[in-house]
Amino acid sequence: MTMTIRPIETGEDAKCGALLRALPEWFGIEEDIADYARGLASLVEHAERALRAQSVEVLRVKALSPSRPDAHDERTRGFYEHMGSRLIRET
Repeated sequence: MTMTIRPIETGEDAKCGALLRALPEWFGIEEDIADYARGLASLVEHAERALRAQSVEVLRVKALSPSRPDAHDERTRGFYEHMGSRLIRET
């Protein structure tokens, strides 16, 4: 998958919180979820600056392949796709 790192848009921090709450088996501590959502803007901005400073144009992420059904990774892939990623290789 290829992902474009872009500045966070208004309201996306709330979407992050909602996404994490939808995955209680991975993110089940409300205090941590709130911290992640609050910190999202600065974390994305930091990552964007750091990667651009290194002339990085592509960020690779890994998840189980769509041909290996897994409810958790299906959600993960859905998140990446929502953020603009696309499958570039399946192994």
